[in-house]
Amino acid sequence: MAKSGLITPDRPAARTPTPRRVERARRSSSESDVAPTKDDRRLFLAILAITLAGGALRFATLSQSIWLDEAVTVRDVSGSFAHLISSVAHHEPTPPLYFICLWLWRHVFGDSVFAMRTLSALAGTLTIPVAYAATNRLVGRRIALTVGVIAASSPVLLYYSQELRTYALLVLLCALGFLAFVAALQTPSARKLAIWGALSSLALASHYFAALAVLPQGIVLMGNAWRARAPRRPTVIAFGAVGCVSVALAGLLHHQYARSYRFSQTLFTSAFV
Repeated sequence: MAKSGLITPDRPAARTPTPRRVERARRSSSESDVAPTKDDRRLFLAILAITLAGGALRFATLSQSIWLDEAVTVRDVSGSFAHLISSVAHHEPTPPLYFICLWLWRHVFGDSVFAMRTLSALAGTLTIPVAYAATNRLVGRRIALTVGVIAASSPVLLYYSQELRTYALLVLLCALGFLAFVAALQTPSARKLAIWGALSSLALASHYFAALAVLPQGIVLMGNAWRARAPRRPTVIAFGAVGCVSVALAGLLHHQYARSYRFSQTLFTSAFV
């Protein structure tokens, strides 16, 4: 093109971005957006230190003597898998998930009191960062760190993290379920709802009292879907799966407490005969 007596070359046509280039640019942009800062690294080190301190408190005194309920747990997991299922159905007031986990754990790490109690201690330790993550999603880092410290040093959580019973696993699964619930509520997706359904089902399979946490969460998620703020089909499927697990466990609960009632009635009658 000629202008003012000068000849200038035409500009080359702009290249049309290919899908690969667009994806590469998107990834580099997202990576730069989430690059860890100095504050993020300090926060990670803080929650790591809190978790390690809480773990040390839990693992320090695992060799203390067992008491009656723990002795029943040891008896339940000391035989075959069929013996385990029969013992849970006839002698336990809780679902079988913890006992199955402990039965597998015992075959890997040994049958000493210390080795078997490490399952509860590990569950209690993992609860600390999960409690931090759930609180961080709701109210922010400062309060989340406080919750992490409380979870690490709570006498109640410490006690049950050193016991051969299901309670430490129950707390961990309920905490994970609550974290999944918050994530599904804030940014709903089929994947997050499925994770919530799976974790809630596992929590129910660890203890019947998990229903006190799972049921309100399910009602809130269903209400969210009904108001078209979340995908309805995945929400219904997740809630339905939890419901199916609940129905199956209700049959086991009825069997366990019917036998327990008959045993208590026989014991009470024999005391006066």
